[in-house]
Amino acid sequence: MKALLLIGGFGTRLRPLTFSKSKPCIEFINKPILLYQIEALKKVGVVRIILAVGNIPEDFRTTVEEWRNTYNIDIVFSVEETPMGTAGPLALAADLLNEDLPGEKNPDVVFMFNSDILCEFPLQPLLEYHLSHGHEGTLMTTPVEDPSRFGVIVSREDGSIDAFIEKPKEYVGNHINAGLYCLNRSVVNYVPEAVKTSIERETFPHMANLRQLYSFPLDGFWMDVGKPDDFIDGAQTMMEYLDDLGHLHLPISPHALVSGLVDVSESAEVSPGAALGPNVVVGENVIIGPHARLKNCCIMAGSTIGAGAVVDHSIVGWGSTVHQWARVKNSVLGEDVRVHPELDVVGCKVMPHVEVKGDIRDEVVLY
Repeated sequence: MKALLLIGGFGTRLRPLTFSKSKPCIEFINKPILLYQIEALKKVGVVRIILAVGNIPEDFRTTVEEWRNTYNIDIVFSVEETPMGTAGPLALAADLLNEDLPGEKNPDVVFMFNSDILCEFPLQPLLEYHLSHGHEGTLMTTPVEDPSRFGVIVSREDGSIDAFIEKPKEYVGNHINAGLYCLNRSVVNYVPEAVKTSIERETFPHMANLRQLYSFPLDGFWMDVGKPDDFIDGAQTMMEYLDDLGHLHLPISPHALVSGLVDVSESAEVSPGAALGPNVVVGENVIIGPHARLKNCCIMAGSTIGAGAVVDHSIVGWGSTVHQWARVKNSVLGEDVRVHPELDVVGCKVMPHVEVKGDIRDEVVLY
């Protein structure tokens, strides 16, 4: 089996973090986003992962080489010279998908993911269902509370997809596209070469009309972590899952105050009296000063949060410093940002290597 992961784009929704690090390499609960998918694909028996990208930043190339060696799996790039949409990458990678590899099981099967999606990845049940119905495609679905905001998928009793209804005004169902697919590699034949094509709006409706597309409901959580708010809020859901597995790390300091779920790297230093939680992730070599207050936030590796500082519903980028008694709320700080003592940063995006010397609110700070 093989997999095609859609990595195209410049990570604009996660700026300013993506000015310093490629989106797939950004740590989510102290693990790169893409690595969750790679580990799940390796576990189900995938032997080649194709990364459909628009460009290859050097940090991404280096990291992928490390993953290739660590997981002993063939990870290759398929580079788009021009944007190809969500289906075009299938045609562009056709030669890589059609090559039969030594020892490969189910060589006709291709998993295809959107790169921002995280869930429990029940790929073995998805694979078994796909093989059981014997048609060309299976689309994983997830339920939502308000289907009027999405494109809803309507399926027949046998699981085959009957229709895609965009933002329905009347209730027709509540399952939407989860961005995870199990396909036969023959699906490439539905995609024109060298043409930007949407798999959601063009390829899948055509397959559904031919009775070749089935739905598979996703059990458990599902999240898109491509935006800062979703990145922060999704951490709570992921930590609940990791907590059930016993995979969370708590602060080493016995005098830190912890409420709710937190994940703290073993190399981080948490001072006595610091209060963490709920929903806090602390990266490698982070220093949390005494009586600092952190909640609903992600503190990236190498950062320092000073004594009495407050970080609330925010992301603090790598190597940044929030000095004593400063307050960062509803904001994203890029790499190597310095917030001077006793200042307020509220509702802001601060670009990398900026020194904040005065209170700021609802701004994009470039320098």
